[in-house]
Amino acid sequence: MFLLCNIYAKPSDIAVRIINGADATDGALPYQASIRLLGDHFCGGAILNTKWILTAAHCIEPAYMRYLRVVVGTNDVKNGGQEFKLSKITCHPDFTKKNYLNDVCLLQVDGTINFDSKVKSIALPEKETKAGANLLISGWGKISEDPESYPQKLQILNVTAISTEECKQSLGKFIPIDETKICTNKVKGSSACSGDSGGPLVDGTSVVGIASFVITPCAVFDYPDGYTRVLSYRDWIRKNIT
Repeated sequence: MFLLCNIYAKPSDIAVRIINGADATDGALPYQASIRLLGDHFCGGAILNTKWILTAAHCIEPAYMRYLRVVVGTNDVKNGGQEFKLSKITCHPDFTKKNYLNDVCLLQVDGTINFDSKVKSIALPEKETKAGANLLISGWGKISEDPESYPQKLQILNVTAISTEECKQSLGKFIPIDETKICTNKVKGSSACSGDSGGPLVDGTSVVGIASFVITPCAVFDYPDGYTRVLSYRDWIRKNIT
């Protein structure tokens, strides 16, 4: 996710993490992926099938592909799971970092993800996510404004979708808001934050959003958090993973 360091600042840091979340129980989110650079987690993702991971375009620099790894099958960012190199990166060709439009990317693993009780795919959405929908975010992002507050266990947080118009009224002065984005209510003290970027926003059994942007300091202001709306890119995703 990109961060606005204060309400007048320009976008800077791309990382986001969950504040005031809870530890996910072992195996509860088998679709969750950790994207790592030189061994360190920096963004999240969601398993779409045995070859492809969904994440945010702003997380990925294709030139660094040889140094990137995807880990699935563990809620412990320091232990366990299946680790993969990448064989292909397909980010949306119209992604623009200036305003985070088309912030969606696909990672093809080198090998085959083995599905079991702790590793499963998640479905793409079949219907629109409406205001008031109860959603779930997850990630290993920062759990407080302390720069050292990185959790070892996967964090989860329940959030509520808001309308595009409400989000536009709140965030339109910072970033263009349209129907390709989903925003969730911000309750002071609870938020995604640095390191949760690219992670899944889930409605039941489908991934409806990709963590993209937030106003910082995390969990201080009551601005909404922003996600790429997966339904807007469903056809593009399907075309590129088959």
